[in-house]
Amino acid sequence: MTDLKGTITFLSILVLVAWSGCARQTAGPAKQPGRVQWTAPAWGPQTEGLQCRLRPTKRLWHPQETPTFKIDIRNRGRRTFAFAPSDPIPLHSVSLNGRQYPCPPRQARAARLQPLKPDMEFLDLPLRLPGEARLPLTPGRHVIEIALSFEGLEIASNPVSIEVLPSPRQGP
Repeated sequence: MTDLKGTITFLSILVLVAWSGCARQTAGPAKQPGRVQWTAPAWGPQTEGLQCRLRPTKRLWHPQETPTFKIDIRNRGRRTFAFAPSDPIPLHSVSLNGRQYPCPPRQARAARLQPLKPDMEFLDLPLRLPGEARLPLTPGRHVIEIALSFEGLEIASNPVSIEVLPSPRQGP
């Protein structure tokens, strides 16, 4: 009989411990205040099957730096497009925190055109934000989107977040 009472007591304590462990909420990873939460980049909306994905090359930028990105372009449509991956990326505009900044047209260089056929992708194309757009990249978080001009179509990217660090303080 004593063994049965001991077993019941032990099982009761075990159930209580397990039950309280299940009901307790665990804290997630500590969030650093003032830091942007990052997610995997998604593709932008389709325009006649074309999509663009924008990826920052790094998350934090110093005030004197010009942010750079990688662009992926894919064709999910039925039409074949001509594309020059070695030419400067044909930026139509840059959106910074919801405000559009038009990009002046760049001079196209002689480049070998390649077909961008259905189900084909060009990955890791370099992009540097144009200085001519005069983007007000002040210290803090920013959401950036781009639009490409591609055979008369405007292809919008996904939004991405970057953060510009404050200027280092000058000595007294």
